[in-house]
Amino acid sequence: MKASLRARRLELAVPLRISRSTMTARDAVWLTVEHEGLHGHGEAVTSVYYGLDTQTLQRLLETVDLRRFAEPESALQALREGELAGPGTPPAVRAAVESALLDLVGRRATPRAPPARRTPGTRGRHRTHHRHHRAGARRWRGPPPRHERLRADQGEGGRRRP
Repeated sequence: MKASLRARRLELAVPLRISRSTMTARDAVWLTVEHEGLHGHGEAVTSVYYGLDTQTLQRLLETVDLRRFAEPESALQALREGELAGPGTPPAVRAAVESALLDLVGRRATPRAPPARRTPGTRGRHRTHHRHHRAGARRWRGPPPRHERLRADQGEGGRRRP
């Protein structure tokens, strides 16, 4: 198995405000694990609070040696048993490696499966919405007017239903 790293700056669509700061962007390190032509992906995001900058994340991810494993399943088992990453490894690094390995194991199990975002039988939300609308499905327009609700509550002779 081969591992490669790539650092990216992720610009946030809306600034994230918390009690101690405001964030407009985050730096991420993407881990790609390749085995038999298939790729698994994972990522770790920098954190000022935990002291994880881009260089630290890259250094820690490089210390995880995936080349010694013949199969991703055995590397995943070693990670879960604590043999792949040392005891002082931050959870963000463990999560990035575990995500990449799980992604790779899943792709090996069903290599020709469509992405999860493509549900069989649909062509996406936009077309599905119009198909249902043309079929006569009504849109929600709020509760009926008050006089219609009163009429529905009253039985014959203007009495209220029990």
